[in-house]
Amino acid sequence: MPTYEQYRSSSIGECCFPLLEFGLGVDLSDRLAELPELRRLNALVGRHWIGVNDIFSYRKELYSGDTMNEIQLALAENGGDLQAAVDRVAATVHRVEADFDHLTAQLRAGPAALDSDLGVYLDALEAMIAGNLEWSYLTPRYNGRGHTWNGLTDATVLLTPHHTLYLPHEHASARTPRDAPAHAGPQRGQGASCEAYP
Repeated sequence: MPTYEQYRSSSIGECCFPLLEFGLGVDLSDRLAELPELRRLNALVGRHWIGVNDIFSYRKELYSGDTMNEIQLALAENGGDLQAAVDRVAATVHRVEADFDHLTAQLRAGPAALDSDLGVYLDALEAMIAGNLEWSYLTPRYNGRGHTWNGLTDATVLLTPHHTLYLPHEHASARTPRDAPAHAGPQRGQGASCEAYP
């Protein structure tokens, strides 16, 4: 897992954050050198993306045989308990999000209070985290061709070979084992039971 995290984090950081600066029309090279907190913030955003993307892409990767996914690695470490694997990755996402919120507040109260470029960058990082999560709910890439998200974030999630289904918890409990829940998205204070069926 540490090797996977390091590889994924470096692949994200080497391209995404400089592109973000370019898109915003800011150059934070000096601030990155001066503020270890800013470098840490970038690392937290990258880690958040990894967890969110790997939870939401798991259905696609499961049915295509792709094993390079954090859920798959957690399953290998825990003996195949899908619920425990999802809970582990979701807990990491929650922890990283809380660390991000805390560090962002510190920077806003300190260096960013007098630095408009840094303030704009922090706003953009927040938007990127939220946007990545929303995109993960919406995209057919993860959820299957023709997918239209029903807006549920506190849901039982069924993974089928062709679609991800977000169901209200009360409806999921009445389903047959063949339709049993498979995973849940990383929303704060929410969870679901997890089982995979062919």
